[in-house]
Amino acid sequence: MSESELRQFHVHVRDASHRGLLFEEASFEAAAIAFTERWMHDDWSEWVVFVVRDVETGHECSFRVEFAPDGQSPGAIQGAPPLG
Repeated sequence: MSESELRQFHVHVRDASHRGLLFEEASFEAAAIAFTERWMHDDWSEWVVFVVRDVETGHECSFRVEFAPDGQSPGAIQGAPPLG
């Protein structure tokens, strides 16, 4: 994948005090997964909702990430209810 195909995304946990992180990825989903891999917390419950914003366009998507039974790795990622 070339750098020109990558976009910058800001990702944060919905309803959390953490300010979020920036990622260069090809898609909203890839940015959500990158955030999960980098910023997992022991205090997250069985699932958590991430808000992913395209820095250039301002478009936002939210994703609910469910964790595998071991509680340590993402088990599934799906679209979350709309923001608002």
